[in-house]
Amino acid sequence: MSVNFRQIEKAAVLLELGDRASLQQIKNAYKEKMRYWHPDRCKDEKAKCEEMSKKISDAYRLLVSFCNNYKVPLTEE
Repeated sequence: MSVNFRQIEKAAVLLELGDRASLQQIKNAYKEKMRYWHPDRCKDEKAKCEEMSKKISDAYRLLVSFCNNYKVPLTEE
């Protein structure tokens, strides 16, 4: 998996995450943002809500994919 850290950073900013986040923190941030921006609940212009919900979903998928494919050392070094 080729990692584009600019995309990772943009996704983290969109979900209002810090420099480090657990998978659970990513999920919680996604749920919180979608509560506001989901087109069925959003009070802003419908097109803007749909666009934001797509961006939030894309950011979430990117970050979860990165976390699921990140390899950590399993030895003491």
